[in-house]
Amino acid sequence: TLDCGDSTGFSVPKSYSGVYLHEIRSIDVIALPQVAGDKVVAFNFPANTFVEVLQIEVVDVSMTGCTRIDVGDSGSDTQWVSNAATLTAGTDLTLANASKFYAAADTLFIKYTTGTLTGTGSIRLVIRVTDCSRKAKAISKDYTN
Repeated sequence: TLDCGDSTGFSVPKSYSGVYLHEIRSIDVIALPQVAGDKVVAFNFPANTFVEVLQIEVVDVSMTGCTRIDVGDSGSDTQWVSNAATLTAGTDLTLANASKFYAAADTLFIKYTTGTLTGTGSIRLVIRVTDCSRKAKAISKDYTN
């Protein structure tokens, strides 16, 4: 599993609720090619976090060679998206689930399931995160970029 994003997976701050937008650009992740089974970390969640995935969108059509992706977490490679095959610009991927409570710290990642990614591409993830710990602050922040 590889951390990525601009250079690393986005770590959600503790004790805040907010909407986060993170765009994964494959050229920033690792040297190409990326093969089936490779995972790219998009978000890191602290324990006691409620997560709602609002949108996962293919931004860039240059994702050549990779024909399908999953979006998951440590419990399931397909927690959020299963076997998405329409990887063209402007496509919102169909969500398998809308929300999940994470009692333990976890990650949200993109997994390349078929083919070998040889071109660059971008996937945008928009999530809402709520701190459910006993010491959660009643503050709302907007961390969209």
